[in-house]
Amino acid sequence: MASLGFEDQLVGRSHECDFPAVVERLLTCSSSRVDIDAGSRAIDAQVRSIVANALSVYSVNADLLDQLARPSSSPRLSVRSAR
Repeated sequence: MASLGFEDQLVGRSHECDFPAVVERLLTCSSSRVDIDAGSRAIDAQVRSIVANALSVYSVNADLLDQLARPSSSPRLSVRSAR
């Protein structure tokens, strides 16, 4: 969206978004449910377990996203990576 000139329409970003650099100023509204610091075998097991339960490997902070989408709101939540 930012690359298409809609930067002013963005209210948040995913935990992986870092391009263009201007998006890094936005609050992070998602996280991975996988421990990215684990070894590849452990990551594979985590992903298989998550998918077997019909879940997404990503978690979206819907409350924060909803709050950011309201024009008159100011974020009151503390945003931290859920690793």
